[in-house]
Amino acid sequence: MKVILKNLFSSNVKLKSMALVLAMLSWYIVNKITNYDKTIANLDLSVALPEGWAVLGKTASDFQVTFRGTKEDLLLIDDRTVLLNADLTDEEFDKREYETTKRIRLGPRNVTHNSKARVAEIEPSQIEVRIGLEGQKQLPLRVNLTGEPVLGMQVETIVTDPPRATLYGASERLEAITALQTAPLNLSDRVGSFEQRVDVLPPTSDWVGRVEPSRVLVRVTLVGLTEDRRFTGVPVRLYRDPAQGPIPDLVPNPALVDVSLQGSPALLDALDASEIRAFAEASSDPNGARVFVNIPPGLEVLDVNPARVRLRPRPIPTPTPMPEPPRADPETPDRASQPENEETP
Repeated sequence: MKVILKNLFSSNVKLKSMALVLAMLSWYIVNKITNYDKTIANLDLSVALPEGWAVLGKTASDFQVTFRGTKEDLLLIDDRTVLLNADLTDEEFDKREYETTKRIRLGPRNVTHNSKARVAEIEPSQIEVRIGLEGQKQLPLRVNLTGEPVLGMQVETIVTDPPRATLYGASERLEAITALQTAPLNLSDRVGSFEQRVDVLPPTSDWVGRVEPSRVLVRVTLVGLTEDRRFTGVPVRLYRDPAQGPIPDLVPNPALVDVSLQGSPALLDALDASEIRAFAEASSDPNGARVFVNIPPGLEVLDVNPARVRLRPRPIPTPTPMPEPPRADPETPDRASQPENEETP
């Protein structure tokens, strides 16, 4: 045995020394390349539980994960691609106990990401989760309205379809919830009744549970005093897609159109005729070009007359002839050439 150990350290000393140096150099290079860190903060932990159970609370709600790897691997990581989760669906809880506490140790297996970088640290690395029986509750919906409709309009009715939603979560927390709100619904510049689908929001940002349905249809009825008004002699301008080249030298026929608008009397009184802009596309359509009208918000176009205009080449102006000077009569003497004191017989 001693001979073997002696030969191990005494034979080929130079080659073994070189191999050791190369191994240390390789380790240093690899460690240098793959030893960059990146920390993703403000992560929440998602806890999956068996059916019938819900999370009542956690000892921490803000986590951060530190990744280690190459620069290329770390570039693929951001707060949208990193998920922190704990799967307790295989755990067995006694339903005779309405509440229990579970300690969870967090490691790389709890982190989902789309990079080859490795998880170096999770802070905090362990938490306690309070778990209780899941309940459900049907709640009325309140539509969160923002903005104001145009002047002269007001909200008459708001109806959601369906009118109620079911909230799932911890039974003890459900008792304090009386209604659910929708995502904001903007009324700005609305001139008439409309309907729109919006999300149903959980009661708090840290709520653990679900809402069914998650989206509802909201019907808003707007009423108000409106009137129709006709504006005559609106000039038609030509436009064309810049990719199709310059606008050809054409003129619309007729060059003026009449526009009928609907809106509140206050908006119509404040409207200047120059704010009504009529446009037609410069095209070769034999049926003419359709007239489009741009108007300020809060008003509605009811009618354009005519709805289409024909396009004709711009006429070449005819030069105006210059008047010729009067010709002198050869038999009429030039009075200017006669002396002033000469008497005419």
